[in-house]
Amino acid sequence: MTTCQVHLGTLLKRLRQVPRDAQRIIETAIDTDAKGFLKDIVAITPPSMGKANKESQRRGENAIIHDLLGTRSGGGRRTGGVFVVMADEVVNKATIGSQNVRLFATKDGKVYGCDTRFFKPYATVDEMFAYHQSKRLKSGRVSEAGGRTRDVGRWKFIDQMIVSASAWNRYRKWIIQRVGMLAAGFNAAAQKLGVPLPVWIKRHGTGRGAVNIQRSLGSYSITIRNSVPYGNKNDLPRRIRFVLQSDKRKKRLAHRIRAEIRVALRKNKLTD
Repeated sequence: MTTCQVHLGTLLKRLRQVPRDAQRIIETAIDTDAKGFLKDIVAITPPSMGKANKESQRRGENAIIHDLLGTRSGGGRRTGGVFVVMADEVVNKATIGSQNVRLFATKDGKVYGCDTRFFKPYATVDEMFAYHQSKRLKSGRVSEAGGRTRDVGRWKFIDQMIVSASAWNRYRKWIIQRVGMLAAGFNAAAQKLGVPLPVWIKRHGTGRGAVNIQRSLGSYSITIRNSVPYGNKNDLPRRIRFVLQSDKRKKRLAHRIRAEIRVALRKNKLTD
């Protein structure tokens, strides 16, 4: 758990001038701080890189497609790919043997095929997802290995799952809906504190996180929890510490406390 304590310093002396308002001032300041934290952390939670917007959503969707099909020309992190997509009419004409599948032959005589275990032309979403996850490294990233053919004589064996275009389209529509799930671990807190988040993050619901507000005389705390299991693999703890320790956050909190103290002083007709 990453914790944060607020040190009031010289502001504590000013709070003592308005003792009846001190609790309200602290609660208002911490509420404001928590809302600011949520906005800041969501803005740097993958796939967002400074702002959680449509561009970030598209970035996340494209990253998934690159992982699954392999990075081609145009930059991006190199991946070997997970699936090879072929037209339905091509896989329907494939010749299935006891161990190998003959997919098609080129004009120069090369025969493309695969082991029978890789031939899943009409795989279900669950089957494709299981295979997809099997290609993940401990870091959570999809392996960069693979993506090449294995030559045996005139045969070129493809060592990736062969799926039809129709199966791929079903899986693609399903898998890109997962974009925003890591940031969705903050949905519960955002909903409770009234912080608006993009639809592509809100759609995942509030079940992957929690928020707890504890209030007593002289004490007030807000605990925000993101329980998405792959948060550590996406460096989420470091991102959280970065936001909590940022000068932007400290200045925002101090500014809010000063503003609330000024209001209380004027209300009590005291000198600012």
